[in-house]
Amino acid sequence: MKKDKPIKQLRPEEAQKQFASYFEKIAYRRTVSEVFTDFIDYTVLMLNINKKAADFK
Repeated sequence: MKKDKPIKQLRPEEAQKQFASYFEKIAYRRTVSEVFTDFIDYTVLMLNINKKAADFK
């Protein structure tokens, strides 16, 4: 199996194709809307991971 290059080493076009490939693989077992919703939830979680509870009040 060919090893994928880390995304930071990819050109934007290559990264977009790789993301679409992964997205389609995941969406094979779930609906596209479920996968997209999970992706957005996870992205927001990662953006907020370093915030403290007081930041959310």
